Amino acid sequence: MNKKLTIVTAGLLLLVLAAGCALQPAGSNEESDLRVGRTYTLRADIGAKREPAAVSYAAPAFEAKSGQTYRIAEVKNGFARVEQSGWIPVWYFTQEIERVRSIQPEVRIVSWPVCVQIIPVPLSEAETVRCLNDPAAQKLKEGAVVRLLRSYDDKWYVVEFAGGESVLLANQWQWVPASALEPYSPERARDGRIRPGAIVYDVETKQPRRSAWRGYASIAEELPGSTVGLPGRIYLVYGPGGKSGYIRKEDFLPNPFEE
Repeated sequence: MNKKLTIVTAGLLLLVLAAGCALQPAGSNEESDLRVGRTYTLRADIGAKREPAAVSYAAPAFEAKSGQTYRIAEVKNGFARVEQSGWIPVWYFTQEIERVRSIQPEVRIVSWPVCVQIIPVPLSEAETVRCLNDPAAQKLKEGAVVRLLRSYDDKWYVVEFAGGESVLLANQWQWVPASALEPYSPERARDGRIRPGAIVYDVETKQPRRSAWRGYASIAEELPGSTVGLPGRIYLVYGPGGKSGYIRKEDFLPNPFEE
């Protein structure tokens, strides 16, 4: 190999490693079109970040609205800091977002633990580990049930899921990669509902709860029924607001989206 070519190639590699993840979807090259000091129209609702990061957190700096204009104060690694003191992915200001299309809602299963992202771009291995270990990051566990709402080149999907209300912004697109999803299977589903009329046992007292369980139920663990004095097997489940309880295994109805 030509010696000069080898040196240039190595130099480029070092620059890429030093720059880290650019946080721009593949094929998106419009970051350079944004100019500091100019105003641009946002093309979708999003929670502006306190720091530039692709992962979804429950507490944004502020809620940025589609159709509103924002003055750019800084552009860095695929994010624009606006004068309202929050970071927004550059992608949300570009025509690239027009490639996102609405689809017929479809239920899928999450194949392995995955981070919910505010922009459809792959995370590095280090970023993924950091996200999965961060209690503030929005994550989906293996077996989580999601409903697909929008697609970006069939490689990323905007999804809704049980517990998604904790993200605070109802209209914010929440992305997961298609590679982390598999066809729906009730046997694999860890999110669902509790059969109407079923008894839910209090985790502390092991006695039937007095208040009715409302909303979804997510399986945390399968245990012997003897934990609460019942035959067979039971589930420890969690629901909205962090509530928990024990139910008989047969009282769990998979798929929280099924009426």
